[in-house]
Amino acid sequence: MNPQEFGFFKNGWHEPDPSESFDTYCAVLNSLYEATDFIDDDHDKWRITNFVINETQKCMAWVEWCSNEERRMEKHEYYLCAITPSFSRLRKEIPTYNAYFGVFIDSISYTDGFVCLQYRDKHDSRQMLLDEMNTLL
Repeated sequence: MNPQEFGFFKNGWHEPDPSESFDTYCAVLNSLYEATDFIDDDHDKWRITNFVINETQKCMAWVEWCSNEERRMEKHEYYLCAITPSFSRLRKEIPTYNAYFGVFIDSISYTDGFVCLQYRDKHDSRQMLLDEMNTLL
């Protein structure tokens, strides 16, 4: 299974196939969280570090970590991602002091149209709030 076919680990998004369902995406997200790293065509290493599934409202959110230590300057990027009840895709880079030092997730939730991420980086505790229009609040 290539997770990029489901819209994971990439910027783009595809229109869901009618056979794809919320349950399918839940299964893919669970398997990616439990799997080893995914290596893309650019040799970037991707991983799901945290996720939440809201069964009642049929939505989900997760954090993707992208790294590449083979580059002259190591790449470390973190993204807050979500799939809304209407199957829209949300994705924003997580602001951090320096991604090299990591992002440590305290909590992640998706309720009533808002994705809330509470996390720590090297120096600070931070919060990120994303609405279903992919707007940071």
